[in-house]
Amino acid sequence: MRTYSSLSLVAAILLVTIIFGAGAPTTLTAGASESTTFHHNAQHLGDYGSSTSRGLLNLRYAARGDVVSSLNVTNKIIYIGSWNGSVCALNAITGATVWRFETENPTSYCFPTVSNGMVYVGSNDSNIYALNAKTGEKVWSFATANPTFFGYPIIADGIVYVGGGDKNVYALNAKTGAKIWNYTTSDYVWCVLTVANGMVYVGSDDNNTYALNAETGAKIWNFTTGYLPSDPNIANGIFYIGDWDGNVYALDAKTGEKVWSYNTEESPVCSPPTVVNGIAYVGSEDANVYALNAKTGEKVWSYATGDFLDNSPIVVNGVVYVNGNDGNVFAINARTGVKIWNYTATVWNDTTGAGKLMTCMPVVANGIVCIANWGGNVYALNATTGIQMWSYATGGAVQLNPTIANGIVYVGSRDSNVYALDANTGLISWSYTIGDNVTSSPIVR
Repeated sequence: MRTYSSLSLVAAILLVTIIFGAGAPTTLTAGASESTTFHHNAQHLGDYGSSTSRGLLNLRYAARGDVVSSLNVTNKIIYIGSWNGSVCALNAITGATVWRFETENPTSYCFPTVSNGMVYVGSNDSNIYALNAKTGEKVWSFATANPTFFGYPIIADGIVYVGGGDKNVYALNAKTGAKIWNYTTSDYVWCVLTVANGMVYVGSDDNNTYALNAETGAKIWNFTTGYLPSDPNIANGIFYIGDWDGNVYALDAKTGEKVWSYNTEESPVCSPPTVVNGIAYVGSEDANVYALNAKTGEKVWSYATGDFLDNSPIVVNGVVYVNGNDGNVFAINARTGVKIWNYTATVWNDTTGAGKLMTCMPVVANGIVCIANWGGNVYALNATTGIQMWSYATGGAVQLNPTIANGIVYVGSRDSNVYALDANTGLISWSYTIGDNVTSSPIVR
């Protein structure tokens, strides 16, 4: 079975303001330059490779509602959910509406997933919907007992896996919506699911991470942490999570037995490590970036930033990119932990100080680092030097990650608009208004 997972999409913006960095739609087939999951690949490295510009797209879509779901750009179509309950499909080249489907409540923090000609999304009207990706026609819906969904559905082997506010994990037939099984935890299922090796991994607000049989839903193991576990990451048979108890945990993915744990001064670790070349890179609310031996948990190095680190680091070409809540972005040598550069974002029209807050994770493509903040600003930096190439001011907070595809930066803002900016120049040309705040993180296939 293939592996589909997410980094931290965190459960609630006020609880863990990543949303996640993590987080977002999953598409199951893709070409070399297409994103297949959150932050472009199964390891969520945030490296969009050699995405090639096709000229200015100039996209701005206003959605008539808070867009707190991710954009999913598939076959030149953008799929997006909104706080006003809409699920929209837009032509990514022209901005024209392809179709629009209305649910009865926000599709807020449950991001659309596109797979095999279908769009899957959860709504706060308590339903999970499957829509025809070309027409927007409802194929089926499944009613749950609680209106809250976070993260996004995971599709694997013809099954839709999703967790929700009714404390359940559901497995549904992807074609019909028929329930195959459900597993009930003792509290909200905040975390995004991961499906790998015939198992479904999920964290719950009951302080447990569970491994379930993907076919039957039977519990294989559970691991109890000290507080609230992050979304998981799996690499080389090891299951990694952070936890609000201040620990990073590495578990045997098959048995759930602890391989090691590392404590970060008892400060919350809101996101799972990013594992690259045998090193687990993780940020903590003690303001440090840690590089840990992925097999033993031994600290290789740490680097002190100036503020909370709620996002998972991005590792590209031997460089660790990470941003703090104080508006700083850092590039750190992945081997030595030596700072290469840091950039401090300028925030316009910020009277509260909240505008510097960065709950987005950086994205990297073609030597460009793209980041955004609650001040509504989008920045493009030279990945080698950290020098600002351009910035663009939206009219509202940007809470979720930009996405880069084909030379275009897609980003949603709480000014009700979705934007597409030329990655090299920052120029924008067209818009589509949803009509309420856009807090969306574009995901591109």
